[in-house]
Amino acid sequence: MNEMKSQIQEALKVSVEVLSAANDGPEADWLVLDNEQAKAGMPLIEIGISAASKLYKQPKIKKALAEFSSRCINTLTYTEATISVLNNDTSEAHRGRTGSALEQLNQLLQQIDEAFLVN
Repeated sequence: MNEMKSQIQEALKVSVEVLSAANDGPEADWLVLDNEQAKAGMPLIEIGISAASKLYKQPKIKKALAEFSSRCINTLTYTEATISVLNNDTSEAHRGRTGSALEQLNQLLQQIDEAFLVN
């Protein structure tokens, strides 16, 4: 279970780093991301989603941890959909979704240790 926690925590941290580094783009609704950082972060986000899904399916976890893992799945999936790695060596994120994702990601990072302690 420690490995799953580490993978989820890494995905949350990477997501925050990628989205926090966003800069204003040429279009009002879109933020420009560091392309290399975004490309490197996407596989880690996918690993986090997979780990949270495996955790959620564990038969002996307590309800609080199951609910936490479900929130991680939803938030990381939302984050993955917020980040667009484009074919022209650029990456972007929707401005409105970025703020929402960052808020949720930071909440989960604050709660992860407690969520795993209760199990």
